Order: sequence, then C-alpha cells, then structure tokens
Amino acid sequence: KKDRLEKLEGIGFTFKRLNQCPRVSEPQSDQYYNVQKENGPISCNVNDEAVAQSPTEHDQTTVVLNNKTKKTGVRSWDDLFQELVEYKNVHSHMNVPYMVGQLGKWVRDQRIQFRLLSEGKHSSLTKDRLEQMKGIGFDFQVCIARLPWETRYRELIDFRNIHGHTRVPHKSGTLGNWVNFQQQEFRLRNQGKRSSLTDCRFLKLENIGFFNLASWDSRFQELLDFKNVHGHTNVPRRSGPLSAWVEIQHSGFRLLVQGKTSLLTTEKRRKLESIGLIFKILPPRVPWETRLQELVKFKKVHGHMRVPLKNSEQLYRWVDTQRHAYRLLQMGKSCSLKKDRLEKLQCIGFLFNTKSEPSCHSENYVQETKNKMQD
Repeated sequence: KKDRLEKLEGIGFTFKRLNQCPRVSEPQSDQYYNVQKENGPISCNVNDEAVAQSPTEHDQTTVVLNNKTKKTGVRSWDDLFQELVEYKNVHSHMNVPYMVGQLGKWVRDQRIQFRLLSEGKHSSLTKDRLEQMKGIGFDFQVCIARLPWETRYRELIDFRNIHGHTRVPHKSGTLGNWVNFQQQEFRLRNQGKRSSLTDCRFLKLENIGFFNLASWDSRFQELLDFKNVHGHTNVPRRSGPLSAWVEIQHSGFRLLVQGKTSLLTTEKRRKLESIGLIFKILPPRVPWETRLQELVKFKKVHGHMRVPLKNSEQLYRWVDTQRHAYRLLQMGKSCSLKKDRLEKLQCIGFLFNTKSEPSCHSENYVQETKNKMQD
C-alpha cells in the first residue's frame, strides 16, 4: 500500500534482492519504523557472512525490537505457545475460540501457516515450532467450521465465563457463525419447522441463558393470564416469547419421558397440568427404510412414484425431502442422502427431478402404466 511504501522509503529501505528479506506483518513494519527513528537506518541487504561477522549489532537490534514488541502489546510466539499449553491443561482441548484474545487469533494463524507450509509456500511455522506444536498434540488439520456441537457449546461457555454473556458478535469468527446458526434453528423450531436444535441441545443452551428468557414463575403467570383471556393454554406459535417458553416445557417433558435429565421438575409439571396444559408427545420417527418400502408399495399399486399430498401426507413429505437432499448433494452441500440411500432410490427408478417425469395425461404414459401393471 501507499502508506507502507512511504514508510519503507522514509527509512532508506532498498528494494533490491527482495527475495532474501524476511516477510513482516504490518505491526512488525511499524516496529522497524520506530526502531529506525531511534537507532538509525536499517538495511535489509545483509547476507549470512555479514551477520556472522557482526553478531553484536544484530543482537542489539533484536533486543530493541523485543522491547518495542512489549510496549506495543504484541506477544512473542513462545509466550503464546506457553499460554496454549496452560489453556489445554484447564480445558482439556486446544480449540481456542477466535474471540479469546490474542491466543484465539494466534491458534488460527498456526493452522493457516501449516497449510502454507504443506503447499510449499512461505510460512512462519519453522521446523522447531512445528515439532513443539505436535509435541503437545496440536491438531493442524481440524476443520474449524465442522467441530462437534458439544465442542462449540464448551467454547460458548468459555466465552460466557470471560465476557459474562453469550452475545457473541456475528463477525467474530466461527463461534459467532455457530451462535447465529443456533438462533436461526431456534426460530425454525419455534415455528414448528424442521430444526437441528434437539430437545437436549435446546435445554443446554437455555440453561446458560442463551435465549435470554424471563424467569419460570413470570412466564407461568403470563400463561395463566393467557388462559383467563382465551379459555385454554394452546399458545399459538410465532406469538412471541410465551410460545417459546411453552415449547421449552414440552421439550422438558419429552426428555423426562425418555428418562433423560430435564429442567422440568415434578413440581413445575404439576403446576402446568393444574391449569390445563396438555403435554405433547411426538410420534416416534419412522425409519428411512420403512418409508422406502412404503414408496415401493405405492409404486406397485399406482405404477408411479408421484405421491399425492392429500391422502399420503407423510410419504409425500418424505419423497419431497429426498429430492431436496439430492439438490443439496448436486450443489456439493451436506445432506442426509448418503451413497447407500442414493443407490437404493436409483434402484427402484426414483426420479429426483420432477420435471423429467412424464405427464399422467399423456397417451404414452397411460400405455406405459398399463404395461407395468400387467407385468
């Protein structure tokens, strides 16, 4: 950039033999600039022999740079490495959230430098540093965007312990993206739509104040007021915080039925039942293979797999889900349609593109269907 160029020209920097000069970051370039103001011009055209002949001057420059580093708050690689070791001893892992000070940014940078090193490009990750990182079990290949849910949850707890809240900024890296995704899934769940936010995950987040919900007693009183006005406790979805709170109670009850830990105590359950709240128990999820067999039977009876919504809603939605998953697969995105399932659907002649299906009113289709029925 223009400002960097002016700074380098201002200290008499020579651009010849640039390939032998070490790369420095912007903070480091500022340090060189400040050192020049106090100690005179700095030359980058120094070969190995010259350094060997004048170790005293080289050491003095290094000391000055180290002092400047301390004043500017930029910590050394060894200091941050030691902090990572201490972090591992406390948390039993090294997936440091990006927002946890310099350490989070430093950990991300080590993975970036490792990728550059693997590609044969210039990297600040020397052989000694690489061995030190491997010595403490650091995983360079970890995919930050696809860490397990529980790992991200622990990172969120660490963030709360440091900042006193769970409002992670959206533009703060992968943890911010994960938090934003949980909020989106919460809205889908509250609208009765498909969501990856299971009952267990939902209650874990609610337990650390993620959703910023009011106290249980105040919401209970609000539900009681709702009943007095409307004569029932069936709070409509999308009707604000009260509907979300009621959904939490249903989630807690389902966990109780499954024999899992739940925030819904016996006393709370009895209070809710006393005002007429009927807990919902979701029907068991039908296995994928069962739906496939239903589709095969439908094809044998009707000669096609265009399942109508009117009389076969559950099978219709399952078929639509398979087509949607196939579109995600074609775009290279993650989906539930694995290789074995794809092959099974292809084996029964399932058409993933509805546009390629013939019209049921065409003569060729009618004749084709008759021939299949006869077979």
